[in-house]
Amino acid sequence: MKFSLKFLNQYLRVPQTLEAISEALVRLGFEIDGTEPCGYCGSGSLVVGQVKTKVPHPNSDHLSVCTVDVGQAEPLQILCGATNFKVGDKVPVALEGAHLGDRVLKKTLMRGLESCGMMCSADELGLSETRCHGLMILNDRNPAVGTPLEELFGDTKDVILDVAIPSNRGDCLSYVGIARELKAIFGGKCLKESEG
Repeated sequence: MKFSLKFLNQYLRVPQTLEAISEALVRLGFEIDGTEPCGYCGSGSLVVGQVKTKVPHPNSDHLSVCTVDVGQAEPLQILCGATNFKVGDKVPVALEGAHLGDRVLKKTLMRGLESCGMMCSADELGLSETRCHGLMILNDRNPAVGTPLEELFGDTKDVILDVAIPSNRGDCLSYVGIARELKAIFGGKCLKESEG
């Protein structure tokens, strides 16, 4: 059965780390079949940017050359293949050194021009399970330029824990059941017991 670590922590008095919960479940006789991160996957230099200019790339039919204000002294030149944005839009920007999951962003040359960052879609940030064919537009949130994306999306970070529940432990096929088991290791009170 798959459990959201963030949701499971709502059922325990003292929130525990993934490592502590995994170790406790193994000590209790359960097997961990795997873990997978979900939600916002960025870390490092990811900020809100605002598109200042957008012109076609001279050597490409599908790329645009943009200048993007990211809250630094000078706007950055960023090349982009998306078409769903316009000048003035606020978008997520990954700067050099930013981590998107396992990827680390570097400056790149694209058809002879340097790109000093990447404007991001929701799926590149881990905020959509389906492939997005355009940038995530942040205009409705109206964040300040240069705001770290961690401030906007950090609370969506989660880990899914895949726990093998033995056939004789039907009492553990819910968040409350697993929380009660973990209470035996961590002590304290299991929250929301009356709701389960």
